[in-house]
Amino acid sequence: MNRRRKRIKFTERNKVYPPGAPGVYIIWEDEKPLYVGETRDLNQRFKDLKSTYNHTFRRAIGNELFNNKIGFKATSKKKFPIKGETLNGKILTVDYEQKLTAHFEEKFMYSYIKVAFGRIEIQDKLIDWLSQKYTLKN
Repeated sequence: MNRRRKRIKFTERNKVYPPGAPGVYIIWEDEKPLYVGETRDLNQRFKDLKSTYNHTFRRAIGNELFNNKIGFKATSKKKFPIKGETLNGKILTVDYEQKLTAHFEEKFMYSYIKVAFGRIEIQDKLIDWLSQKYTLKN
């Protein structure tokens, strides 16, 4: 019996969000889990993942992707700035939020399970279990 949960792509076109219920979720890159989280509202959490201001995982990925870019400044509690970079004497506008959203849509998927109570225990068990095989960004 295949017990693999359906994985859902992060896309602007796919506005299918999980239900507004408590649960545990995993963010995947290909077959590799990157992040395990728990929340009291899955729907709101996945909306939050589209904003750097609202989610530490998104900020961490953005900092990792853009840290070596000219004019990029890492952030802790706000959106990434729109920066002007100079290339061959021309100023180019770089919207790091937009680039980060495109990266999420291209590279990441998520799966979730509704859990009424015991979310933290399930999250911790998943982290322990998956950390034996993968490096998580938790």
